[in-house]
Amino acid sequence: MRARRNDGTELNAEFELTADGDGFALTLHSAGGKVTGSDLPRNSDYAEALRTLLTRLGSIGAVLTGALLDSARGRNLDVAARHVSLRDRAYPVALADVGDMEGLRLAITASLGDVARGAGTRKSGNNSKRVRLAVSLPAGHGMDAAALARVLTAAGGVVAPVAAGGVTSPAGTRRPGGGQGRQADPAVRKAVEECAMAAATAHYLQRGWTVTDVSRATAGTNPWDLTCGARRCCTWRSRGRPVWTSR
Repeated sequence: MRARRNDGTELNAEFELTADGDGFALTLHSAGGKVTGSDLPRNSDYAEALRTLLTRLGSIGAVLTGALLDSARGRNLDVAARHVSLRDRAYPVALADVGDMEGLRLAITASLGDVARGAGTRKSGNNSKRVRLAVSLPAGHGMDAAALARVLTAAGGVVAPVAAGGVTSPAGTRRPGGGQGRQADPAVRKAVEECAMAAATAHYLQRGWTVTDVSRATAGTNPWDLTCGARRCCTWRSRGRPVWTSR
């Protein structure tokens, strides 16, 4: 999967997200040479993607509990030899408290350049290697890997937080008379719905709520997608364009 920038453009950097015990493993693929059929090198937005993912994890109170080199060669090494140190700080790192996310990103990539470097080698190696980040979320978060992936991949700023009792729609204009109109492209509708879900999840997690994605379990039976503590956070699919509110 790939993340999107806040303006909606896609980052050229692939990553994977899987459940790992009580937390998650986020694996960012390495950057490299030219890719057949593409004008861009492989994962050319590696650095920007790493910073973006760390920032979005911080927005929901995630903690970085460790990092390992995850290249094909690195996986043959002992875990200790694959460890990615942070030089000026120690794990675990509460990402919400990191004031300089670019500094943290640089610490990770600088360490990657040194991991698995041969004895006696002076020059640092590739600092855009495949890396596996171990991440934990606050207790009671109620998110599975799919829900967290929506938070990480959705373009920021698509859905604004709502005021108490209010309803905010995704970016776009309303038709005269208050109707939203209908988005004809099903792929766009799906993307907007996923952005709304991701924004709602991040919004309530950041404010201390427990959030559970019940969209699949309640499909066709209940008019809400996220259960937030004792309240319901609804992603209404009105005329093909979602709006969301809380009550």
